[in-house]
Amino acid sequence: MDEIKVRLIEYGSEDYKAELEMRNEILRKPLGLSIYDEDLGQEKPYFHIGAFENERLVGTLLFIDRGEGVCQMRQVAVCEGMRRRGIGRKMVLFGESLMREKGFSKIVLEARKVALEFYLSLGYRTSGPEELRLGIPHYEMEKGI
Repeated sequence: MDEIKVRLIEYGSEDYKAELEMRNEILRKPLGLSIYDEDLGQEKPYFHIGAFENERLVGTLLFIDRGEGVCQMRQVAVCEGMRRRGIGRKMVLFGESLMREKGFSKIVLEARKVALEFYLSLGYRTSGPEELRLGIPHYEMEKGI
């Protein structure tokens, strides 16, 4: 595997378009939804992070400022065939560092049950019971940074 580089993605850029396509394919289409039905203009102030292998997007996540030093991690996705290679971990650690630099002190997220162990291994803790969201079991989680 070539070196994975993690960096910010600029809203509206070609990388952002690739990010949208990845999020749509991995996170929306399996649920019978389309990301393009959402108001994507609201994403402009979000922090978009991408993992790249030879300039090809292989993973993405984003952070939303929720106020009072809290940000929310959302839309975490890694390409099929690239999973379990540390890409998600690398993106989360990059994001935590960036959010700390931006003055945030806490990250919250809604983890799919299948990803619960991944987030626990990164120091996140559950902050609520299992809940169904779009028919998928999720857990609210948080971590001080």
